[in-house]
Amino acid sequence: MDQSNAAPAVVIAVCVLLATSLIGLCVNRVYFSPVAHVPGPLLAKVSYWYEFYYDVVQRGQYVFKIKKLHEYYGPIVRINPAEVHIADPDFYNVIYAAGSGGSTREEQKPAQKRDKWSWFTRQFGLPLSTFATADHDTHRLRREALEPGFRKEKVASLQSLIEDVVRKLLDRFDEFQMLGDALPISLAFAALMNADIVEQYTLGQNDKRVLARDFEPSLHDAAVVRSFRGHLIKQFPSIWWLTRFIPDDVTIMVNRSMASHVKLQRDMKAQIELIHRQGGSNSNSSSSTGNKSSPSPPQTIFHSILSSSDLPSTEKSPSRLYQDGLATIMLGTLPTATALSVTLFHLLSQPELLRRLKTELLVAIPSANLQRIPPLSVLEQLPFLSACVREGLRLSNGGMNTTRSQRIDPQNAVVFVDRWKNEGKRYVMPPGTPMSMTGMLVHLDEKVFPDPARFEPQRWLENSTTAATALAGGGRRDGGGARVAALEEYLVPFSQGPRQCLGQHLALASIYTTLAMIFRVYGSSETGKMKGDRGCLELFETEYARDVEIVGDGVIAPLRSRDSRGIRIKVK
Repeated sequence: MDQSNAAPAVVIAVCVLLATSLIGLCVNRVYFSPVAHVPGPLLAKVSYWYEFYYDVVQRGQYVFKIKKLHEYYGPIVRINPAEVHIADPDFYNVIYAAGSGGSTREEQKPAQKRDKWSWFTRQFGLPLSTFATADHDTHRLRREALEPGFRKEKVASLQSLIEDVVRKLLDRFDEFQMLGDALPISLAFAALMNADIVEQYTLGQNDKRVLARDFEPSLHDAAVVRSFRGHLIKQFPSIWWLTRFIPDDVTIMVNRSMASHVKLQRDMKAQIELIHRQGGSNSNSSSSTGNKSSPSPPQTIFHSILSSSDLPSTEKSPSRLYQDGLATIMLGTLPTATALSVTLFHLLSQPELLRRLKTELLVAIPSANLQRIPPLSVLEQLPFLSACVREGLRLSNGGMNTTRSQRIDPQNAVVFVDRWKNEGKRYVMPPGTPMSMTGMLVHLDEKVFPDPARFEPQRWLENSTTAATALAGGGRRDGGGARVAALEEYLVPFSQGPRQCLGQHLALASIYTTLAMIFRVYGSSETGKMKGDRGCLELFETEYARDVEIVGDGVIAPLRSRDSRGIRIKVK
């Protein structure tokens, strides 16, 4: 063959081969996939680039596109080549908690194994962390080692830690009141949760960011960037591998907001190395080296892991401890801070609700010096405070509620029955199928929560007609307490089942205590001054559409408008 014709022939052959392979892949995904029978857009069935376009190019918009797909196709939609998304609030527990076999809670079988989907969890770059563990049995083993430090009774015993940090924040309120400056409450709550509660509670260290002049926003900003970057990492996981070779100094030079994050990582690694040298001991005696001047660090989640007799030594490596620590910080900061910020915004926007809350707190906390706060068990029983907390969690949608967290049944088929569009039609998802729901779409489902975008704590009260109206269609016409309990089944800020948020008790304790202490001594100009009030809080240059409304999926925390400077207040 003439060499001049050989090269073009090879190129043509390669192109034909690639085209044939691509066509074969598309045909296989559309017609021969285990979920080929599930409706959905053609582009989503054949390629992950459909999701890439909406989440990366369009900045976290796939959650809203999925909602539109459900409006067109019905409650079950195939949203990428492998994943099935469902929009039926009654099916949430089937996917995340109770296993297969039914489209309603009444039809559920006993709990089944649930794996996570590694294609999703790889975006966090923490494959060894408990949070990102895909296999059900490995996750259970790792989680059991962490659970003692996050149990409700353990969190309740450390309520004084939260109270002390909130008192420091209130001192900053006094400072901003004296200066007349706007207080960036979103950043203040992030500092409160990150350095002064989560880091202290889980890592035994405290950078006192609440005391920083500007609440040190760099760590908050870095967490937001790292979280949103996950959309890109899902498609190109090698990016995480490449970033490991970038020196810390270069990272800081390129992005100054990463300085605090880099410091946190260094401090955590040093903490882990110290604990490892001491063999996981937490005594205040000298270390095993005999150095009496080297005190042991305070109890941390790392001690819980190292002291577990069920974990093999491979599960106690410094690299795995580091990834669990980083995941705890990452997941424990933004969601809770977001819930606090959103709840505060709505209470200041509706003075009649704030007045009612303050009236309740005035009775529960008679002393305005805040030195004797009722225990958490008492705060949780305050009806209106609890209603505000629930409603704030529902509307803030932090903690990955704007994104999907898939579950896979590795052993059994899962059956979904369409009760809305094609009534009675059954869809069988074979073992190994990634299935997902989106918490935000559950929280904003008007069939469950009428007028879902409105902050309405009354819906969580026993004498509320809202819960009765929402659940009447399902035949739940029993007493008010039972109606509210039924409504709570659809409140999923921490997910459900064996993989629900490990730190939910710490998050709730922080939210209850912070809101109770702030609004016991601060009202607004519309509520009027009550006994013991230090002053008033007013929203400053804060708009719902710009600073509060969710405009995209940021993975761990929802995205706001690019123009948002966060929720800000004036203390008067």
